[in-house]
Order: sequence, then structure tokens, then C-alpha cells
Amino acid sequence: MILEHRLDKYLALREQLASKIQATMEQHAMAEVDALKENSTVSSHSNPRLSPTLSNSKTMSQKKDIGQKRGSEVLEKDAAKSSMGQDVSQNETKSPRAPQFGRNNIELEFRPVLIKLWQDLSRNYRGQMKKIFRNVRRNREISFKSQADVQKKFLNYLHRSDNKQELLDQFVKDFNQFSDEFPDLREDNATKEELHQRCDVLSDELWEIVEERKEQNIDERKKIMESGSVENNLDFLTTCAQSLLQSELDKFKASIQIIHDYYFAIEEKTTHELTGAVTSELTFDGDEMPSVEVLGENADSTVIASYSYPRLDKLLQMALKQQAVPDVTKIDAAGADKKGGKAPPPKKGAPAAKDAETDAPVEESMYVKEMKEAVRVEKSLLRFRLVQIRNWTLNRLQDTRQQALSTYKKFDDWIQVAQKTEMDTIEEMCAVIKKAIEDECKIQHELRIQFMDFTVDNSTLNYINPPIPKLEALEQSQSDRFAIPQLRNLLGEFETIAKATGDLLQCRELCQLLYSKIKNSFHFCSYESQVPETWNTFGLAEINQMIRNLDFKNTGYVNWRTLMTHIILLKSSVPNAKEISRIEKMLKEPEVSCDQFCKGTFWFEAAEQSTDRSNAIVFERVKMIKQLLFDTHQCEEKLSVGRFATTLGQISQRAGEGANFSDVLFAQVRI
Repeated sequence: MILEHRLDKYLALREQLASKIQATMEQHAMAEVDALKENSTVSSHSNPRLSPTLSNSKTMSQKKDIGQKRGSEVLEKDAAKSSMGQDVSQNETKSPRAPQFGRNNIELEFRPVLIKLWQDLSRNYRGQMKKIFRNVRRNREISFKSQADVQKKFLNYLHRSDNKQELLDQFVKDFNQFSDEFPDLREDNATKEELHQRCDVLSDELWEIVEERKEQNIDERKKIMESGSVENNLDFLTTCAQSLLQSELDKFKASIQIIHDYYFAIEEKTTHELTGAVTSELTFDGDEMPSVEVLGENADSTVIASYSYPRLDKLLQMALKQQAVPDVTKIDAAGADKKGGKAPPPKKGAPAAKDAETDAPVEESMYVKEMKEAVRVEKSLLRFRLVQIRNWTLNRLQDTRQQALSTYKKFDDWIQVAQKTEMDTIEEMCAVIKKAIEDECKIQHELRIQFMDFTVDNSTLNYINPPIPKLEALEQSQSDRFAIPQLRNLLGEFETIAKATGDLLQCRELCQLLYSKIKNSFHFCSYESQVPETWNTFGLAEINQMIRNLDFKNTGYVNWRTLMTHIILLKSSVPNAKEISRIEKMLKEPEVSCDQFCKGTFWFEAAEQSTDRSNAIVFERVKMIKQLLFDTHQCEEKLSVGRFATTLGQISQRAGEGANFSDVLFAQVRI
């Protein structure tokens, strides 16, 4: 976050500087118009970007004369302006932002090009950096969630059930049974010794279970360590660092190119394309890619200092090699020598021209010195930022590995604590049993041992047969009708679709929905999302037949409430007109609530009964069917009795004598 903040601040300052330069150039543009008009012929061909043919036709001496002439004219105009207004002149000369006269050599058309290049460079650089850091933050969030899930799953694994309770229950049962059959032997010392030995045997068996659980816990911890999730995170961070380094190199090369273009335009020299070193991708093409992380030989794997990151170091070395920039002044001089051709042979007795040139030092212009200084600053910034990226990435890699090591250490501590606590629990249990042996009494209260907890349940008596607890309410499973959870799930799906489409569903979409649900039910869905076993064999033909029976008028739409009524009462008989009339009279009011509807008596109650298991809580399927019918036909928590009766009447008209809703739904289609 600190690196990204500094990046934004740095780019903002650079953009402000670029905007100020452009504003200053625009202020002096009007002052140059007269000079540019007088030398329009020269200036229009002076910049090789505007007219390469004419520019190349001029010699370097001609270009130098043109630049001096233009500079002298600008000086004369500045002197005239200063004589007219001394205050304005003084302010302009004192202002550090006022450009020097030599920089007015840049063509007006070329100035906004340089500014636009720099602005595009800054915008692209910022966009790349933000994208990379956004990916890093997203990966960090995902890693935190994944690490929390792994710890939660490991805790659940530690708390898994075992058979210690079964062994303890069997021991207590045999102990109390022996006391009931041979009460007189309990006072014998030999009998007590035998019972103590049996208690020790039970303790050994439980200890073996604890040791086996510990080995399983260690194996599970090893699987987590070898899953590769940490290595994937390290590889991702290294890839992000590679992208950051590449972005810095691209910005550096583009900045160098802009600097060269700027100073070449000032001195009216020919701009060399790609004057900086060609940017190369930070890849390992042809070379063996170093490992992301390496553990030192014979090093302690639990110490973060034992790990090194050779790929990151290699990327930094490759990036630092890219800062080399050729001397464009030498390139320009070499080009001038090639254009000038061979020099005339020296006269006899005269010293060689080459020796004279080598002896006389070539003085660099002010602009060349500024250009080299600017290049040097860019190199320093590049090295600083490359090292900063490397250090930031190294800290992130070490933090990721340290978090993993801490998690693994935490898992190992949990395993040791779990084993120690389970051992102490077994010792507490043995102490209670041995006390009962010495007291010559039975174990009256139930003993419970579960993972790290040992308790004596005073509410449960072992030697009195407690009443068998009733089983949980369970619906009778039938292969030809929907279970209550399945009906609730299907109703919820229809209600969700109806919020967007209304009560009428297109036949084609309904067919596709039912077909997908049936196929997914057979392969993937849970019990709540399944369909009856007899429906798993249905194909498009059966589904189309069912929909055609519902849309007997061929409107292309089916009311989902009608379909849901058929599915809820699938194996119930269709009511006749007399039964429908009785229901209307029973409900009395035009609209009823859920309680009023469920208190009524309906014709389907006998068919929708569920056979309960012995000694089990009654499963009230009939009441739930009434609630589902109410939810299907209700509107704003009220059920319209007239509309409900109309729906039943329409179904009754198409049903035969003694037919149920399944027969109506899958009747032969009449063509």
C-alpha cells in the first residue's frame, strides 16, 4: 500500500510538471509567430519529423546557422519588449519557469506531441500498476479466507468421532451385570484385583485409539502441507513482481525516448528511432527457470531465514541489466561522418586531420549535458524502484511463508494438546471406575467420553433400563410421490421465477426447467432438490405430454399454480363437484388465512398419510400438504376460496371417474 501511494503521488507530480510546461509553451507561442513567419521557409523544413527529405538535405552547419539566427531574433524581440515595460520584463527574467530562448527552436506542431506522449505514458503506467496491485489484494483476501477454511476443517477433523464411547459403554454394562450376578464376590480382594486389571485393559485399548488418532492427525497435517496452496501463492506473487519490474522497464525506455526526442528537437538534429536500448521481456526463454523458493541444504524448515527466492533475485538482475542506454550523441556523430563522405587528402607536410581532431576535445553543448543528466536521473529512479519492488515482493513472500509455518506449527500444537487432553480424560475415567471397584458398588450414572471431554451424567442411570427415546419424525419414503422437502424446494423455485414472469410460464421454458431438474436430480442434487424415483426415467416426451395436458387450449403458457397443485396431490384422487362445493361452504369466507385453511377437512387426507416408524414422533404430512396448498394459491397471506375452487373444478372436468392427479397429468394427449 505504501508503494502504491508513493506511485500515485509521483505520477501526480509528473503530470503537474507536464501541464505547467505545456502552459508555459502556449504563453510564448504568440511571441514566436512573427519570427516563425519570417523564417517560415527554413522552419517548415528544419524538423525532420515534418519534412525528412528537406531536413536531410541540409548540412549540420546550415542547421546550426538557422538555430543561431532564430535565437538572435527571439533575443531582439525580448529586448524590445523589456524596453516598453520594465516591470513585466523583470518578472519574466526572474521567473524560474520562463523557458530559455534556445528551447523556442521546437516546432509548434511537435510540442503537443511530446506532451501527449508523456501523458499517455503516465496513464498507461498507472493503469498497469493499479491492475497488478488489485490482483495482489484480491489474492491476499482469497488466501486469508482459504487459510481460515483450512484451519476450521482441521479443527473439525480433530473433533471427529471414534469408538471410545462404545468400548466404555460395553465395559460399564459388563461391570454392572457382573455385580448383579455375583454380588458376594465384589468383597473378595482377588475379584477386585481382576476388575482393576480389566480397567487397565480398557485404558490400554483407549490409549491405542488415541495414538491411532494422532497418527491420522499427523497424516492430515502432512497432506495440507503438501497440497501446494502456499507454493501457488508464492508463484503468483513472483509473477506479479515480474509484471511490476516489466512495467518499470517499459516506462524507463519510453521516458528515455521522450528525453532524446525533446533535446534532439531543440538542437534540430535528426531523431534516431529507438535511441534507447531495445526493451526486452523479462522471460527465461532458452534458460532454465529458477525455482520460486528454495530451502537451504540441511536447513531447518521451520525457520523463515532458511528459505531463499532465486527467481526473484534473477528477475532483479535481468531488470538491472536493462538500464543500459547507448550514447545517442556518438550515434549522431557517426551518422554525420557517414553522410559527409571521405575527407580530402592532407597536403604534404601538413599534420593529419584525424590526429588534430582527436587532440582537440569536443565541447558538449548545454542541451547535451542536460540530456545526459536527465538520463542519469532516470537511471537512478529506475534502480531505486526496481530494488523497492524486489524488497516489497521479498517481504510478501516471506510473510506468506511465515503465515504457512505459523499455521503448520499451530496444527502441530493442536495435535499435541489433543493427545495430552485425551490421555488425561482416560485417566479421569479410570479413576472413577476404580473408585467404584473399591467402594464395591455399581456404576450408577452414565459415563461419557468424547474427544477431550469426560463427564458423569447424573441424569442417566445405567442399571435401570430407561425408556427407549422416541425416534425423530421421519417421512415415509415413496418412489411415486414428492417428499415434503422436495415440494418446498420446488415451490420456492416457482415463486422465484414467478416474481419475474408472473403466474404464466412459457411451455418451452417450463419444459426445459423440468428436464434440467430431473437430469440434475439423478446425478448431482441433494435430497431436497431431487424428484421421485419414477420421475428419473422421464425424458422430453413425458415432460411435453405433461405440459400438453396442462395447456390443453394450446396457448403456449401454463399456470404454475395449477402445475404445483398436480404435483402436491400427485397420488390423491381428483375431487368431484360435490366435494368442491362442500369445501366452499366449509371455508365460509371469500378469503381465508393459513390457520383457517389448515383447520379444514379435505378429501385427500387419507391418501396423503405417512406411515411412521415404531416408537417415533408422528410426521404430520397432511398438515404440511395443506400448508403447501395454501402457499401455492395464496396472495398476500390470503387464499381466495373462489379461485381455489375454480382451479379444482377445471381439473375435475378433465379427470375421469376415480382418477387421481397423476392420471390427469400424464393422460394420453388428445390430438
